[in-house]
Amino acid sequence: MLIYLLDEYGLVDGKPLKALSNQSVSILLKAPNSRIKALRYEATLKYTPNNEDLAKSRLLEVIAKSQLDSDKRRIGLIIEDSFTRNWLQGHMKDHGLVFDGSFNSEVVRADADQICNVLLSIYDEQSVNTFREKIAQLRQSESKLSFPDVKKDFLKGAIGGLGKAAVGITVKGLVSLAGG
Repeated sequence: MLIYLLDEYGLVDGKPLKALSNQSVSILLKAPNSRIKALRYEATLKYTPNNEDLAKSRLLEVIAKSQLDSDKRRIGLIIEDSFTRNWLQGHMKDHGLVFDGSFNSEVVRADADQICNVLLSIYDEQSVNTFREKIAQLRQSESKLSFPDVKKDFLKGAIGGLGKAAVGITVKGLVSLAGG
């Protein structure tokens, strides 16, 4: 419970503790990084009223920071939050995708089309289909789109589709994270 309270109400340089990486909190609290991860994961499971909505909103934050590989076929996600990573891993398994964390457990690389199939089970169909279409356009060499432009429309639609779960998410904030 202590890490939950610290994350929610603790401030470091005017920023909430939950905005800091596990590594930063590890150094600040002089505790092993693995312990901070475990405590944050446990706190999320125990003290969050709606875990599904929280995971959906956290995944949008991850997507906002995601990158498209140079071949324009794979999307790379960095998911430091164990709760969100485990939740996404479950969805990927449900779709027959391999969640390979052998190189780095926080890095997920998957085919963009396969990621879109997983996203269809989580977010509204229109937003995901727009995302998929824009990625296809981006793959065409003559396309003037950039990946931040592609993510921007998806994020706006997905946030709108979350309704009450999107209370803590601002479209402007996520769009700026996406580079748009």
